[in-house]
Amino acid sequence: MLEASSRSKFDIVPWNSSFEIGIEVLDEQHRRLAALINEFAQSYVYGNDIDEPIRILDDMVAFVEFHFDTEETLWAELSVNDPLFKDHVKTHSGFVGKIRLFQSKLSVENRQKVMDELLAFLITWLAHHILYEDKIYSLVLHQVRAGIDISTAKQQAQETMSGRTSVLIQSILSMYKELSSRTLALEREAYSRQVAEQALLDQEQY
Repeated sequence: MLEASSRSKFDIVPWNSSFEIGIEVLDEQHRRLAALINEFAQSYVYGNDIDEPIRILDDMVAFVEFHFDTEETLWAELSVNDPLFKDHVKTHSGFVGKIRLFQSKLSVENRQKVMDELLAFLITWLAHHILYEDKIYSLVLHQVRAGIDISTAKQQAQETMSGRTSVLIQSILSMYKELSSRTLALEREAYSRQVAEQALLDQEQY
């Protein structure tokens, strides 16, 4: 039997400073979200029990709802009637619904295919959520708190995030998606080889 301690540790979403938006409580929560995605990826590679990824997704939904409440409380400082705020709230509810849909498919469809699709969605969502949506809100919030009117703050934030910044975000998204796919394939292959080798050793001992 292959011991859990022999499994290699990897992060499908390695955290770095580019993910920080300058609001400490949200940065800390974003790190926790990245950690949950990494935990889910590890259960994908090493887990044989369907209960484990489902449990992680339950934890993820519970935490993300708490995170969204935190964000919406902060963003409400701007204006709850602002279209930018309303659109952001919609993306929050849409995310939870998407995760629940994937979760319902895990026990009735091809598990590997569903988890492949779910991981791609999670990585893309996390990068876009932090690098684009939350960075815009952070820029606007900081400026409004500094006394700038919301219309000017939004315009300046959009200008900051346009052009090269938008291209950079897309490049990072593509990089993470490719990295995740390759990493998972390599990890699955290595782990399957370890399991097969251990099985042979176990047989030789009897």
